[in-house]
Amino acid sequence: MAQKTQQINKAKNTATATKKTAIRRKYRVRNNLRFFRPSTLQVLSKPKYARSTSALKLPSKFDKFSVLVHPLNTEKANKLMTERNTLTFIVHRLANKVQIKKAFNEIHKVKPLSINTLVTPTGEKKAYIRLRPENEAVGVASKMGMIWSLFKLFFLAFLYLLFLNHLINFSIYFMFKTVIFYY
Repeated sequence: MAQKTQQINKAKNTATATKKTAIRRKYRVRNNLRFFRPSTLQVLSKPKYARSTSALKLPSKFDKFSVLVHPLNTEKANKLMTERNTLTFIVHRLANKVQIKKAFNEIHKVKPLSINTLVTPTGEKKAYIRLRPENEAVGVASKMGMIWSLFKLFFLAFLYLLFLNHLINFSIYFMFKTVIFYY
């Protein structure tokens, strides 16, 4: 008997479920053409590692020595130095013209006239620092030691040529002496 009452109750439940209509979702009537996206929960980011200046390999602060990386000593730079009174430097990639001007003035005690910058295809930033007419770029470069390096190269080349010349003269002298000795 208990089994039969269970079957009856189950049949009643299915009958009431089939008599109910499907639940329809009510749509909101929109009178405005503009759609505003609903605001959702904004979760704070949880980074896997700390993104700091040390992690990105950036200097924590720009001091005058990190802005100017090194002077450039090429044929074009030397030509600009003599003809246009301009020094060429490789500078930090993130340095701007104001920082370059300030750093150059603090290090070399010379106020530049203008600064032009460009990023080379290798990714380095190059700065052309044009000096005022009262300051000669050749004089500033010699104080920095750029001119001395050229002089040193020419001097070493001269010594090398002198040494080669001496070797040639010595070998000719030795050959001449041996020839006379045999005769």
